[in-house]
Amino acid sequence: MFVMSVSLIVSIYHSQADLPLLLSALSQQSKVPDEIIFAEDDISNETVEILREGKRRYPHLKMKLVQHEDRGFRKAEIANKAVSLAKNEKLIFLDGDCLPHRHYIKVYAENVAKDKLLNARPVRLFTQHRQLFVDEEGGYRPPATISVLRLADPPRRYCIYLPFYPISQRHSAMYGSSWSCMKSQFLQVNGYDEQFCIGGYGYEDTDLSHRFNRISGEL
Repeated sequence: MFVMSVSLIVSIYHSQADLPLLLSALSQQSKVPDEIIFAEDDISNETVEILREGKRRYPHLKMKLVQHEDRGFRKAEIANKAVSLAKNEKLIFLDGDCLPHRHYIKVYAENVAKDKLLNARPVRLFTQHRQLFVDEEGGYRPPATISVLRLADPPRRYCIYLPFYPISQRHSAMYGSSWSCMKSQFLQVNGYDEQFCIGGYGYEDTDLSHRFNRISGEL
């Protein structure tokens, strides 16, 4: 199957503790993203140093960083800036406190297309379960599915990877921690509405998905 190049946009805010493990997980993807753009809702020298070390340790990861001053919740604004830097038509969005399955990039890259906005639900675990994902050297290791099933919050069906199960598109409000679309259509709906920087988080994703669904002719 032919798969176009992909840009991964990772939203981060005070995520320095999560970044090294995330970089390790991304380095082990079955399809490595063609570029990774970290969109930081802050200006942190620690983030710069972590990514510099990540480039040294994982030279096959092509990384960029875009930052702006921390003046409250402005994820919508920094995400729009990251998209403007993206070189590829296929976009994948991920929150920096999420750890992706080994085939995360591959599945999105193979299935996103024109008029498709794809959205995946995260599996929620408590902080004390972090050791499930860490090897002896502090890098990422894929946990046993049974362990995640046992500890995850319901619904636990999100814990199971079914490679041959058909992916369906639901035209409902999007949960924004993990999703994908084509850059041309992100621009067609004018990206995130930056007015949501004023009113708190969460609604910027819902609003974007409703606008996307309208242009795709499904609502």
